[in-house]
Formats: sequence, C-alpha cells, structure tokens
Amino acid sequence: MEQVRYVANSENYSKIPGQPIAYWVSETFSSLFDGDSISGYGASRQGLITGNNERFLRMWFETSSDKMSIFSGKKWFPYNK
Repeated sequence: MEQVRYVANSENYSKIPGQPIAYWVSETFSSLFDGDSISGYGASRQGLITGNNERFLRMWFETSSDKMSIFSGKKWFPYNK
C-alpha cells in the first residue's frame, strides 16, 4: 500500500477564520478566504420565525393532509426548520 504525504503551506491556515488545523485543505479552498468576508456585502438577519414553536409547528404526521397546502386557504403550511 502506497503512503500518501500531505504538504501544506502553514500561511494558508491564517486565512481561515478561527485558524483551524486543516492540513487537507487544498489551495483552491484556502483561496476562497482571500477576498472580502460576506459581512462586507450586507448584514445577516434571522429568517422565518414562528415566535412560539410549541404552538405553531407540527410534524408532518400530526396534521391531516387535507388541512396542509402550500396554497392559501389551508391551516398548515410546509416549513423547514
């Protein structure tokens, strides 16, 4: 069985936020961190929120399929949490 040897430039680690030890990271991957961070393009915000998951979220098997639709007029709507 042939041994595989990984060689990495340690300066590439400083590009990645938090500087993890990731010797398997390729040059292509580490170059993704060379540019501006995503925070330079805008502020992140919280997405869709129910405000009360216990009250408003149900598992797919807890609701009748005739009360669930992606169209208005129904009581329950698909929601990926």
